[in-house]
Amino acid sequence: MNSTIGNDLTAEMAVLAASRSDTYAFLSSFFMQLPDNSFVERIRELGMNDWSTDLDEDGFAELIQEGFQLIQNYASSIIDIPAETVLLDISRDRTKLIRGVMKGYGPPPPYEFAYAGFNEASRIRERKLAQLHYEEAGVGLKEEVKSSPDFIGVELDFMRYLTLTEAKAWEEERIDEACEMLHKQQAFLQEHLVSWVPKYCELMFEDAQLDFYRGVARLIKGFVLYENERVTEYLNEAESNKTIT
Repeated sequence: MNSTIGNDLTAEMAVLAASRSDTYAFLSSFFMQLPDNSFVERIRELGMNDWSTDLDEDGFAELIQEGFQLIQNYASSIIDIPAETVLLDISRDRTKLIRGVMKGYGPPPPYEFAYAGFNEASRIRERKLAQLHYEEAGVGLKEEVKSSPDFIGVELDFMRYLTLTEAKAWEEERIDEACEMLHKQQAFLQEHLVSWVPKYCELMFEDAQLDFYRGVARLIKGFVLYENERVTEYLNEAESNKTIT
C-alpha cells in the first residue's frame, strides 16, 4: 500500500524540509570547519544579510532572532579589521568554547557524553546511542569523525541529512518515507540534541568573548528547541492528511 497527500502540501513540506536542512548545515559548519580567511569572509557577508524571520512569536523565535542580531552586529564590526586579526580572535574564542582545553577554561567540550556525566562510561554509552541512530538511517560517518558521533557538529549534520532526505522524499511524493524521516528527526531531537545542547549553549554564551559565538549559541539553542516543538506538528499534519491507496 502507498500513501498520498495533496500536491500543495507535499510541495510546501518539501520546501520547508529543504530550508531546515540548509539551516542545520549552516549551524553544523561552525563546529565542523576550522576558521580560515574564507570563514572570515563568510562572516563579513552575514553582516549584509536581512536576518528578519517569519517564525511564530514565542521564546524560541526570540532566541533565534537574538542570535541572528548578535552575529550581524559582530559581522558589521569587523568590516574594516584585517582578516588576520579577526581570525586570531575567532580562533582563540573557538578554542576556549569548543576544545575543552582545561577545567575552568570554557565550558565542557560539546560532546553529548560530557553533559551526561563526563566519564568513560557515559562516553561509551552516548556515542553508542548516537551511532545507533546513524546506522538505522543508513549513514556512515567519515573516518575522521567515527570516534566522535556525539560531537555537536556531527549531531547537527545528521539532522541536516535527515531533513534533506525528507525534502527529496516529498519532492518525489514518497509520503511514507518522508513521514519516516520526520519520525527519525523527532526521536533524535528528543533523545539527543534537546537533552544536552541547550545546556551547552548557555555555557557557551556565558563564556564567549565575541558576539559572534554568543550569537551562535543563542541561534543553536533557539533552533533546536523550536525544531523539537515543530517537528511533532509537521508529522501530525502530514499523517492526518495521508490517504492510503
